[in-house]
Amino acid sequence: MVNPDVAQLASQAAGAGVAPAEVGAAGPSGVNAAAETGTSAAAADVRPAAPDAATNTRESAAPSVERSPSVATPRATVTGVVPSSADCGCNGDKRSNVFAIGQIGTDFATEARRDSFRQLMPRPILPGSPPTSVPQNPYDFRQLAAYLNDNPWESTKLIWTLNLELTPIYALEAELAYADSVYEIFRDALESQTLPIDDPAYVSRLSVPGVLTNRTTRLFSGQTVPVVVVQRRGLYSWQETALVDSAIEAVQTRADSPLADAAADTDYVRKTLRIFLDKVYFQLRNLGQSPPDRAINFAATNAFLFTEGIANGLLSAQYMPTPAGQAARLYSLDNISVSKSSFCRMDSDCWDIEVRFFDPENDRRAKLVFQYTIDVYDTMPVSLAPTHQFLVAS
Repeated sequence: MVNPDVAQLASQAAGAGVAPAEVGAAGPSGVNAAAETGTSAAAADVRPAAPDAATNTRESAAPSVERSPSVATPRATVTGVVPSSADCGCNGDKRSNVFAIGQIGTDFATEARRDSFRQLMPRPILPGSPPTSVPQNPYDFRQLAAYLNDNPWESTKLIWTLNLELTPIYALEAELAYADSVYEIFRDALESQTLPIDDPAYVSRLSVPGVLTNRTTRLFSGQTVPVVVVQRRGLYSWQETALVDSAIEAVQTRADSPLADAAADTDYVRKTLRIFLDKVYFQLRNLGQSPPDRAINFAATNAFLFTEGIANGLLSAQYMPTPAGQAARLYSLDNISVSKSSFCRMDSDCWDIEVRFFDPENDRRAKLVFQYTIDVYDTMPVSLAPTHQFLVAS
């Protein structure tokens, strides 16, 4: 039979938000609340108290309840209670770094947001005689980029996305401390992606470093994508045409180049470079979440930043003995592989990247390997050692 005093105190504690276990701890008879709810494990430890003992317990417990109305204080000691933020993924030790490569895109999420941009954007005037005014189109990247450049604060009203082959894989949010500089690069890339491919300012890709959050966002199409907080450091635009032009110049002006005849053919070198860059992107594309993928993406980004490495790869024939009477040729990219480094420094995550070049006209010749060691522990991967070169059997 339940003691009336216990039932009364339990009723009062329930109204104050006290857990059942706490009622048992503060109850007059010392009986755990689990026994009142029929929990067999707790009931086995319950011992009936003598009337005098119960009276003494009530007399000693009542003043403590009066002095401390907030009985809920010990709740933190109740086992099985986990804070809602414990598995949020926002803890610094649990964060997931991202280093992805793709094209920039935009989304409006709702028709109302899209129409608000259409309403605020000015009507573009096309040159001609006479000039022609055309309707606003928020889906036209050239119109949208022009509007955002004149009104940069509107950049926060869009959902910026990173796309692989027109498919959004992430929603991008700028790091709050440097949001303006991040959105400025987004706006420039959005406009530069619409330029002709032979324009020096043409941007084909972006490398995006950031932290993957536990949040998602719903796009206008209904697709749900994860949100990445993008940092400014390591955010690069791939100006492909400018890179190709500088690499051609490096190949043609190398004093130690054995390819005088081939290097003189600018179209041949340009086509070889385009094949190299397309293979880097299309064959190795990934989400940039796992450490090996982030290492590969960083190595590919380095190829866009340093033309000397590309020139060395194309001129791999200079490391090979060339038979008499045979002209040297430009090498091509074979593959890029990644493996866990056999050694690493403390608080690091090191991976070895091997970039192999081969002679496309004679696959029996040795391949030249360029090896990099990359640490992907931080959001921005870093190279640990100088590039090593060696030959391997074909």
